[in-house]
Amino acid sequence: MDLTQEQREKVNSWAAEGAGLSEIQSRIAEEFGIRMSYMETRLMILELGTQIKDKEEPAKKEKKKEDLQADPGTGDQEVDSGMEDREGDDIGGSVSVSVSPLARPGFAMTGEVIFSDGVKAEWGLTNDGRFALDPEQEGYRPSDEDLASFQLELRNELSKRGF
Repeated sequence: MDLTQEQREKVNSWAAEGAGLSEIQSRIAEEFGIRMSYMETRLMILELGTQIKDKEEPAKKEKKKEDLQADPGTGDQEVDSGMEDREGDDIGGSVSVSVSPLARPGFAMTGEVIFSDGVKAEWGLTNDGRFALDPEQEGYRPSDEDLASFQLELRNELSKRGF
């Protein structure tokens, strides 16, 4: 999604004020007149390098840090990444992504994702560059960590295929 520099700054300021993805998605629609899916909003935030403030409870974060410090195999991994490190040590769950050899009509490419909680979804990139996510479970929204893991895994899968 192409935003003006002014719009990008506004999005960054909303995130700095503590707005979550859903709120940013709503504000973009209200203030800019641009309708975006949750996934499109998430990908745009990642593309802009905007940091969404973590709303996880401090006690839960402390527990994760303690668990990682107790496991010498994790090294200097980021505590709240929700992604796998380069050696494959699982931190916060895993996300599995596959790319279909044949895309569905209207899509440039499609595939499947299984989020860390086991919920499956079909994903697709339309011919006009829009991203679609269709979970099996109605109303399901993956966690921010799972979305970040999904983006990383998808990027890895696509780079294996020369994209």
